[in-house]
Amino acid sequence: MRNPRSVQILVVDDDDLVRASLELEAEDAGYRVATAADGHAALELARHNRFDLVVCDIRMPGV
Repeated sequence: MRNPRSVQILVVDDDDLVRASLELEAEDAGYRVATAADGHAALELARHNRFDLVVCDIRMPGV
């Protein structure tokens, strides 16, 4: 099994509380986490980073 510190997760959600909660849980488990509040920000992060997992809200405005 991979070391959690080697796994990069992207959390995408327009709800600040949900996004922060997911980020905190993943970081507490030892994962590296990036967050985005909308699809445009998520795409920009994805252009410049390699993520192993993306957790994305499917009901975001503008997506």
